[in-house]
Amino acid sequence: MKKLFVSVVALLAAVSLSAQDVTAIYNEAAAAFGAKDFAGAAAKFEQVIEQGLDSEKAASLVAMAKTTLPKCYFMMGGGAIRTKNYDEALKNFTKSAELAELYGDMSQMAKANGWVAKIYQIQGGDAFNNKDYATAAGVFEKGYKADPDNTAMALNLAMSYCEMGEYEKGMDIYEAVAAKTHPKYADDAAKAKEMIALYTNNKVATLQAANDFDGIIAMADALLAKNAENALAQKVRLQAYASKKDYNKVIELGEAAADCDDDLMEKVLMDEEFSVEELKAALRKGVIACKINPVFVGSAYKNKGVQELLDAVVDYLYYHNANAGGEFITSKDNDRLFRRGREVLGDFLNCAPEEVVFGPNTTSNNFRLSYGLLRSLKPGDEVIITDIDHEGNRSPWRTLADFGIVVKSVAVDPETCTLVFDDFKAKLSDKTKIVCVNWAANACGTITDVKAYVDLAHEYGAITVVDAVHYAAHKPIDVKAIGTDILVCSAYKFFGPHVGVMYVRKDLGESIKSVRVYAEDNADMPTKMETGTLSVANICGAAAAVEFIADLGQKYGECFEEELGDLTGRRRDIVAGMLAIDAYEDTMVGRIRKELGEIENLKLYMSPEGTPRTTTVSFTIDGVNSAEVGKFLAEKGLFVWNGDFYALEIVHNVLKLGEQGGLVRIGLAPYNTIQEVERLLAAIKEFAAAHK
Repeated sequence: MKKLFVSVVALLAAVSLSAQDVTAIYNEAAAAFGAKDFAGAAAKFEQVIEQGLDSEKAASLVAMAKTTLPKCYFMMGGGAIRTKNYDEALKNFTKSAELAELYGDMSQMAKANGWVAKIYQIQGGDAFNNKDYATAAGVFEKGYKADPDNTAMALNLAMSYCEMGEYEKGMDIYEAVAAKTHPKYADDAAKAKEMIALYTNNKVATLQAANDFDGIIAMADALLAKNAENALAQKVRLQAYASKKDYNKVIELGEAAADCDDDLMEKVLMDEEFSVEELKAALRKGVIACKINPVFVGSAYKNKGVQELLDAVVDYLYYHNANAGGEFITSKDNDRLFRRGREVLGDFLNCAPEEVVFGPNTTSNNFRLSYGLLRSLKPGDEVIITDIDHEGNRSPWRTLADFGIVVKSVAVDPETCTLVFDDFKAKLSDKTKIVCVNWAANACGTITDVKAYVDLAHEYGAITVVDAVHYAAHKPIDVKAIGTDILVCSAYKFFGPHVGVMYVRKDLGESIKSVRVYAEDNADMPTKMETGTLSVANICGAAAAVEFIADLGQKYGECFEEELGDLTGRRRDIVAGMLAIDAYEDTMVGRIRKELGEIENLKLYMSPEGTPRTTTVSFTIDGVNSAEVGKFLAEKGLFVWNGDFYALEIVHNVLKLGEQGGLVRIGLAPYNTIQEVERLLAAIKEFAAAHK
């Protein structure tokens, strides 16, 4: 951008005095914009437009000012967003949209209007969450008008209308969302269809209670007028005619309802009531047939599937599947895609491609790493692990005790679910050779200041291994910033297939006596750290998952200009994508923690307020085995994890929850919605109330 400004000035260096004055103002505007003084830049660009309109020689400057002025207000809006000054953000984004429309920049107008809608979505959120649907609808209406393609907000608006009793308004919006065919709207379109079914059934129940069967028929007819294939409308209409004893009409409509569940159909025809068990069975059929969508509350995107990932895996298996090192085209393609995988994951971790090591999973990588490092250890040397960790980063190091290595473990404070740093300092010694520390705890979401552990370990000359498996799903990773020697993570946690990814500092990797085929013992990094033939298909899938994150970053990167600094290219997009994911998840997790924290017989397990943590929420209900909670939620289509999650030490020995079946764990991800959070909270409250 700066180069562009300079070139414009050079071109206009010889213009008249009036135009030169405009040029001077333009230069001030450009300088302010470059210095991120967007308010100052906006004021100067407005001067350029005002004073340069009557000067043909200044026309180019005016045109550039018109292009840049809406962006100034857009960036000012982004700055206000970061400080949560939503009124100021709304004012600036609205101004950006108005100016962009005035000056014919439809793309910028759409972007600004998109954020106008997002702000209205945020502003209406409190009222919506407090079930003040009238207030929420008033706010959401403005956002929907600004951006009808903001389907998340549209769903909130539709629900507000329906909860207010304005069924027709709500259905119109639900149907508008359901009608969207672009893949990016697929989840919200499916949700709209689900809510259409829910509120239709609620409306039917109300009309049934009043014996208003004609009202049910009229409502069904209206739905069928919009979509003749609406099976639910066919069903409720059929049942209404059956309730009216109008069997001639029932017979007439029988064929149209042929796709309904056979057993339920018989009940309808015989004017019999449906049992809960029969409805559950029908729901199961609907789920299996992909007509009903349960809610996954887990952090791994494998629950949902990423189309880019699937496409990458299928493309590899169909077109490029071959062993490495051949001179024919498919083998060369295999090698090329393998290299690309290292490049993409290198950008994900902020390291060189030759420092990226792949394996079947993180546990396997850790075992291979531990036995490789064992070859340079001697009896009496010490390894430090932690009590907060997953066994995948404990057991591989604990096995070294069989070879005379002393293994120590850093304690966890059971009250705060955090590592005790003073205990770590006490366990360090001149004999400490390896320190393995967890970045984010999978059982309770605690984020540890791993840089402090890494820095202190390095003072003792120890090699550091950071477990970032859980962290990688929620926050951007920068191995250079934390200074670790080794870092491990798993692609399935950040929406990829099951493949282990490991960063090994190049000079360290070259010195490690790796565990692999003897003939290849002297191989170079990173292949010396990899054993056997790897799944290139999964590596392609992992790269595609990272590209998915980068795509999010391209879409929302402008909101994180300050955090992104001088980052460029794919690394910038990846970091922006992870920041966007974190910000989105954060909008929901606060509500979950607040409302669960108000439940009398429910206990949360997490680090104290104000300390870093992921959006994982873990809890128990007094006197109830966690499996019972998981089963109850599963029956409502809400899929959460329960148990110890292989975090055996903290769950069983620190928190003493073994007899209670461990924890119930909620892990938010970018595909979760506020509507799903509503369903989850309602179900947990219902269960807790029943077990007081």
